[in-house]
Amino acid sequence: MSVQDLSSRCLRLTSLFLAIGSGSLALSLPRSAHAERLVFGPKDVTSAFFVSKSENKNQVHYAIRLDASCVPIGPAPIWGYWRMLEDGPAALEPMLPREQKGYGIASQSVGAPLPEGGTIRLVLRALPNRVISIAVKKDGPGCSATATTTVGGVAAHLFNVHVKLKWPFGVSYLLLQGRAVDDARVVQEKVDD
Repeated sequence: MSVQDLSSRCLRLTSLFLAIGSGSLALSLPRSAHAERLVFGPKDVTSAFFVSKSENKNQVHYAIRLDASCVPIGPAPIWGYWRMLEDGPAALEPMLPREQKGYGIASQSVGAPLPEGGTIRLVLRALPNRVISIAVKKDGPGCSATATTTVGGVAAHLFNVHVKLKWPFGVSYLLLQGRAVDDARVVQEKVDD
C-alpha cells in the first residue's frame, strides 16, 4: 500500500469517527428540533442494507425511492436515515448534515430503467473504493432490493457494515457482512484503520 493510499484511508476513517462522534452527541440531544419528517412512498424499499456501530443499537438504513413499477425515482433515489432502536423499534430520524461525512453517499448512478425495476450503483463515503450494486425488482405487491458487492474476495449480497469504535476516540475497523452469491454462506471482511 502506498503512502498516499494509507494517508487517504486514515483520513476516511478519521472522518467516519468524527461523524460518528458527532452523531453520538446528537443522539443525546433532542434531534426533533432538527428533524424533517420521514415519508416513505408505497413502493419504496425502506432498507437495502444498514450500518451498525459498537456504541449503541441505533442503525443507519439506506432506503430507495421507487415508482409504481419499482423503477428508481430520479438521479439519486437512495438516501440514509436513522432507526433509533435505543428509543424503540418504530423510532426513525433523518440523518443530520454533519453525519453525512461518516454515513453519507459519495455517489450514486441509476442504470437504464427496466419494465419492472432497475439498478443503482452506489459508493459510500466511508468506503470510496467499494462499489455497491443494488438491483430493484417487483416482489409480489411491493418491491425488493438486493445490494451486492465484494466481501472477503467474493461477490456477496451485503446486509451490514458494522463500525467498531475505539475507546475513547477513533474507529478500530469496519466489518462488512453479506451472503455469498454462489452458495449463500455468510462472508465477512474486516477493513482496518
